[in-house]
Order: sequence, then C-alpha cells, then structure tokens
Amino acid sequence: MRIGSVTMDNYREMMRIFTNENQSRLADVKQRVRSESGHWQGSVMSWEGTPGPIGGRMMTAAEWDAALAARDPNHIKGLVTVGTDVPSGRMIDLPEHMVQGVQDLVRLQFAQILSGERLRNNHGDEIAMLQRSFLREIPVQDRRNAMFTMSQIDQAERQRIESAVREAVPGWQRGMRVSSEIIASILNGGGGRTYHA
Repeated sequence: MRIGSVTMDNYREMMRIFTNENQSRLADVKQRVRSESGHWQGSVMSWEGTPGPIGGRMMTAAEWDAALAARDPNHIKGLVTVGTDVPSGRMIDLPEHMVQGVQDLVRLQFAQILSGERLRNNHGDEIAMLQRSFLREIPVQDRRNAMFTMSQIDQAERQRIESAVREAVPGWQRGMRVSSEIIASILNGGGGRTYHA
C-alpha cells in the first residue's frame, strides 16, 4: 500500500489497516485534535510582552502561569516550565483513554511511515493538540507530570513499533515500505513492548 499525498480515498485505504475498534478510537482522537486546535494561538506562546515583576525578581511558576493566563484565555495552567520553583517531571498513572489515545495517534503516524511515504509535517501539532485536550481533564497540580507521562508514552510506543518492525523485517529503515500484513499486526498492538506506568 502506498499513501502518497493523502486524499480521502487513500486515507480510507490506510484506515483499513486498523481493526474496527481501533478505527473508532482513532476517529475520536482526530475529533479531539480538531476541537483543541480551535483553541490554539501560536502567537501567545511568545514570552515577549508578558509582564515581569517590578524590580527584576525571578518569578515563580505560579506567577508565570498567571501572567500567561492573562494574555491567553485558552492557556492551560500547570504547564509552566520556567520559574524559581519548577520540579522535574515524573511518571504518573493516567486514565486508559489517554494512554490509548496517545498510542493510537502514534500508530496512525506510523501507518504512513511504514507505507514508505514521507512523514506528514503536522503530526507534532496533532499530538500537542491531543495532549492539551487531555490535560483539560487533569487537575492543575498534576498537569506537568501528565504531560511528561504522555511524552514518555509517545516515545515508548514509537520504540515498540520500530523494534517490532525491525524484528519482522531485518534491516528495515525509515522510508522502506513494509507489507500491509505486518503493518496491520504491529499497529493493532502486536509485537514489541507495551507501556506500563
């Protein structure tokens, strides 16, 4: 199967790789991505124009959060990684639909990679939108750790898929086409290691 530039017809063909249950979950994930992208404004990510404290004192993460929230009505509190009191991220348990959603979006990306096509440029945006959507369900104090955990799930699923493909197709490298049967097995959860918190 070759995807090429994605049209509705070959997108449907690519989706046939996934089981019916996975197709339904992917439709839900894509809907979350579309909904969240309506809240996103890249310009508000700039620190320029964000008011700093008088006297040049270094702000805390909470103060940065408040300053950013004042600029952006869609700002998600709890994700600021600058300030005098930002702890390191740590793994936490997430609801199963979040773990599965991140894995499903990675699998959709690999459906294209394994078909021998170039990677779509917007995958990074899609995973960011999905994570932001999920974060709205997480208590503020857990959001930084939830984001860290989702990033680890993303990396673990990529490694699982790539190791499973290399096991099934010795010498495989990105850009090389893989048979539909192997793609279907791996992208529906077969082979490699799975994520556990």
